[in-house]
Amino acid sequence: MLRKKKIKFDDYVLMVRSRAGDFSRWYRINYEEMESEGFLIFCKAIKEFNPARASFSTYLYRRLSGQLKDYCMSVRKKARKADKIFQTTICVQETFERSFDEIPLSESFMDYARDYLSPASYRILEWLVGMEWVCAGSNRKPTPAQVAKVFKVRTDVVREFWEELDVFWKVKGLSFFGAY
Repeated sequence: MLRKKKIKFDDYVLMVRSRAGDFSRWYRINYEEMESEGFLIFCKAIKEFNPARASFSTYLYRRLSGQLKDYCMSVRKKARKADKIFQTTICVQETFERSFDEIPLSESFMDYARDYLSPASYRILEWLVGMEWVCAGSNRKPTPAQVAKVFKVRTDVVREFWEELDVFWKVKGLSFFGAY
């Protein structure tokens, strides 16, 4: 009969941090986020470990490798979705430019937007419409990272605002401009 060995956190903390660091570099995800996920995996591994199948060190290493990769892939998938929303927002911004040239109602549209958007989303809309993102001589489109830096918020928070802007444009913006 196998005797269950007591698992100590201190014996495995370097392994968790090392794997978190590897995946953080490979997938360009914040180290602290990866480390947190690694420690959650460690806690779950303690509960589910079966000493008859492998040593805890081997079991933990494999779980960290597999689950951190899965986590990174889900973060990438969310980032791709956010980028798609962001690109939609850029199209909205380009439409705004054309629409504002054709329709002298940009102020009334912005008043309309102010009534429906959160203050943060409205500020981002002002920033986009006002073309404040255009760098001197550059025609590059704004990125979520650029918006996060300008507004001093995390990128995941910016993604929530993009989603709100996307919904606003699809539900309210197109109907507003469709009336003119």
